[in-house]
Amino acid sequence: MKKLLVFASITAVVFFAAVLPVRAMVPYMLFQAGAGVPNADDMEDANVGFAGNITFGAKFLPYLAGQVETGYTYNTGDHGLKFSSIPLVAAVRLMIPVGGVEPYFIAGGGAYFVNAKNETDGGSTIYDQSSTEYGLFGGGGVNFNINKFIVGFEFRYLALDTDKVDASTYQSFVNFGFSF
Repeated sequence: MKKLLVFASITAVVFFAAVLPVRAMVPYMLFQAGAGVPNADDMEDANVGFAGNITFGAKFLPYLAGQVETGYTYNTGDHGLKFSSIPLVAAVRLMIPVGGVEPYFIAGGGAYFVNAKNETDGGSTIYDQSSTEYGLFGGGGVNFNINKFIVGFEFRYLALDTDKVDASTYQSFVNFGFSF
């Protein structure tokens, strides 16, 4: 099911990029920095961690955009817990533009290159995993468009499950960027 949703997200972005006229697209770039709060029981010993992304996208219509992003997330916790991931994902944004204010909903998914490690207090390894997993996310936010500059915030829920640990996370970001 996850693979199907990831495929559908990527197909939608490619479809809109191919079908809509180039003159209608408004490309943009965002830098997102924020926090990741683990939600799963497997990560109950984890602290609030770092989450950051670099996003490249295009508004195909005033209310529809597609984007790709990569970034880095990192959490630590009790008992030697260390979790990090590098996402490579695609997403679709549905926007409600009102002047320079742009509330939106976002949904997407893709590949997450994961490193997860946990040890006992004595230093024995419980698990040590490096893998590529597929995850999905959804959320919303609001951007403020000031000429070509973009500032805003976003909140999303990431559903990410590895062989050893459920790493589902609430993420919140501050957005900074610009449109071309």
